[in-house]
Amino acid sequence: MDLSAFLKSLEDSGLAVSLRGSLYYFPFLEAIHVMALAVVFGTILVVDLRALGLASTRRAFSRLSDELLRMTWWAFAVSALTGTLMFVTNARVYTHNTSFQIKMALLALAGLNMALFHLTAGRRVARWDRAPTAPPAGRITAALSLLLWIGIIGAGRVIGFTTTGAQARQAPVSTVNFDDFLSGGPGSPSAPDAAPASAPAAAGDAALANLTIKGIMDSMVDPSGDFLFESIVDISDEHGITHKVPTTAQDWENVRARLQILIDAQKLLIVPGRRAAGPGDHSKDPKVENEPAQVQALLDAQHPDFVVRAGRLRTAAESGLAATAARDPKALLVAITALDKACESCHLHYFYPNDQRAHLAAREEGGIIE
Repeated sequence: MDLSAFLKSLEDSGLAVSLRGSLYYFPFLEAIHVMALAVVFGTILVVDLRALGLASTRRAFSRLSDELLRMTWWAFAVSALTGTLMFVTNARVYTHNTSFQIKMALLALAGLNMALFHLTAGRRVARWDRAPTAPPAGRITAALSLLLWIGIIGAGRVIGFTTTGAQARQAPVSTVNFDDFLSGGPGSPSAPDAAPASAPAAAGDAALANLTIKGIMDSMVDPSGDFLFESIVDISDEHGITHKVPTTAQDWENVRARLQILIDAQKLLIVPGRRAAGPGDHSKDPKVENEPAQVQALLDAQHPDFVVRAGRLRTAAESGLAATAARDPKALLVAITALDKACESCHLHYFYPNDQRAHLAAREEGGIIE
């Protein structure tokens, strides 16, 4: 099993799915993780300041460190456990995130620095136990310890702001997961009904009459949505932040073609009687996702509502075409954001109405009709 497959298996585990799907689990883990790191850094800070002669100089170093470092190790164990649980919910994104990589590297260096202290000044602590400061080697490692832990905490805080950039290199930047729409994804039992993206988009074409909504999503909306969501994005890596936008005539033409496919897809989606998915398709996570049969029941009972929601997709795509004609990246970004909201509006109502975290995120973001 290669690394990517292993990381995906972590994300697909029952534990990871439960943590992602809960409105409370992940925020609770994150809060505990931050508090535990605060204890880790706070206790290490006092010990390092004592070694530098900047705090608690009247107390013996050995007694101070023995009292505090017990708390340090317990807090570190809690932070490691909660950090691991958060990691499995989005393992591939975290692994490829630069800030996460920096944090892990700094943690390793902090461990090596601690070992260096115990091999140098720590071995002779009885000689300077009550001295105002540690020997030079102890002061150097104490200063390095402070810098490393400040870097660790800083990198940890930055992770939340840079995972989108890391995710853009391997998945759509949008929160919409087209691959899982109506479950199945590429290679599922109903995949054979997917037509090429270049297929004619006329609703009455006999070659398209048997397409399911999932087939349309897989063959037209999915690849076009992926392309558009990645056409304008900020990518954060070791070189800084790169602003990616269409620049050449060919770039703009590619964007225009994808937007046109979405307009054509909308015409296909709203055909009365269109089936949600093919036989044998099932939800991957029934706790939060409707089964195809449930989606079908909603579509049959609320077809006018579905037409309205799908219409928002077309309206946003047409706005994108106008932005493309004007070569206006800002207007295109507005249109792509509207595409995201249009898709999420439909998905929240028909596909994962029980995903409380998704609904909360939609309310916080605003502009999404649930």
